[in-house]
Amino acid sequence: MSGQADNNQSDQAALFKVITENLFDFITLTDLDGIIRYVGPSHRAFGYREDQLIGQPLLDFVHPADLAMVERALAEFRCDPQRNRSELRSRCADGGYLWLEVVGTLITDEAGTPTGMLYNSRDISQRKRTEERLRQTEQSYQAVFNTLSEAIYIIDQAGVFIEVNRGAELMYGLSRDQLVGLTPAEVGAPGHNDLLAVQALMNEVSLTGQATQFEFWGQRQNGEIFPKEVIVNRGFYFGQPVLIATARDITNSKLFETTLQRNLAEKNSLLKELYHRTKNNMQVISSIINLQTIKYRDPVLREALADVDQRIKSMSLVHQMLYKSSDLSRIDLRHYLEQLSTAVLKFYEMNSRVTRSIAGDSPRLLIDEAIPCGLIINELLTNSCKHGFPLPRLGAIQLQLRLTAPDRLTIQYSDDGRGLPADFDLDHSQSLGMVLLKSLAEHQLGGNLSIKSGNGVQVSITFPINTYQESVRA
Repeated sequence: MSGQADNNQSDQAALFKVITENLFDFITLTDLDGIIRYVGPSHRAFGYREDQLIGQPLLDFVHPADLAMVERALAEFRCDPQRNRSELRSRCADGGYLWLEVVGTLITDEAGTPTGMLYNSRDISQRKRTEERLRQTEQSYQAVFNTLSEAIYIIDQAGVFIEVNRGAELMYGLSRDQLVGLTPAEVGAPGHNDLLAVQALMNEVSLTGQATQFEFWGQRQNGEIFPKEVIVNRGFYFGQPVLIATARDITNSKLFETTLQRNLAEKNSLLKELYHRTKNNMQVISSIINLQTIKYRDPVLREALADVDQRIKSMSLVHQMLYKSSDLSRIDLRHYLEQLSTAVLKFYEMNSRVTRSIAGDSPRLLIDEAIPCGLIINELLTNSCKHGFPLPRLGAIQLQLRLTAPDRLTIQYSDDGRGLPADFDLDHSQSLGMVLLKSLAEHQLGGNLSIKSGNGVQVSITFPINTYQESVRA
């Protein structure tokens, strides 16, 4: 069964590669922040290398004159995912621009939660130039009309094809004479289209002059049913008001979208399984430590083993939260620290004597940032519980999370316990907890750490976040 699964995955990967490498469309995948995460091979037509696109904001490549329109279109799409089509100019590496027809698709996980955006773009520069030529002159109309690879239909006010180009003949396997005189309904796949809705859209174009775009299922002469994307504009044909419909076969695009959705679902499933197994393995390690602790009577050794066990549990909690989350790459730090601090206080039986509060922002951190944060807070909480509040002393622990910039976070930790010894020096401390604290803050997180002691302990840690792009480049 494993061999068959491997073969299936291999076949899917091969199919995915063939599709992306043979599509003329430009395929772009972004996260919800608009950062480019994947581009298909066709993007070489823009003159960029892949590494010049990955990690960049998609809007940075939009023509300045189109930017406001694109931002409005994105806002409308977030409210209504059906409004997912736009035409815009995109910058090439040489400074020139290509006109693109862009179709956006919301990518969701198995739970239906949005995880990113798939943009299927097509170079329509030729069509734009052709439309301009058609407006300027009718003399060269027929020659231009039949050189386009897109299927083009001229539709009169009665809804009948009065002219089609070579692209339409190739799309349906019918000659021009066979197509002229038919209606869109007669070349549609039976039962696959809402013909009343299509007619309403075309009527609106006739009345307002505003172009519209929709998907339509056609049926070729050989009976094959296929999807196509149609754009309808109002125009004139030798002085006669008509509708001009351009269409392209999107069979490959649909297959690509289906394959991509399936691959993303498989990836999410594998990640969840990985997090689940990691959490289980850490629980096994924790259980082994607990069994070893029972065998020893030395209080120093038992305390050291208990500290190690608590550190493992703080890391295990990250994987447990990611496994249960719809976002498999980031974790809500505030929610994580709430659960972690509750567990530590319970472990040291301090729930009834020490209160805990967490305030401020709720940043979502990558796993490589969340685990060091959890270990740091675990060390601070452990130190407060073991040394800050001897019986019968009561007290409070406060945590403040503050985003000082979009990519910088400050965590402030304080308690009103006994504080640190008067001769405490972080740089020369031999305590494993303090050495670990300093190493995690300064080396693993690349941040700054300060510790003060007066009325209790005050700790401040500031470090950069969202460093995925930099770590990948490194």
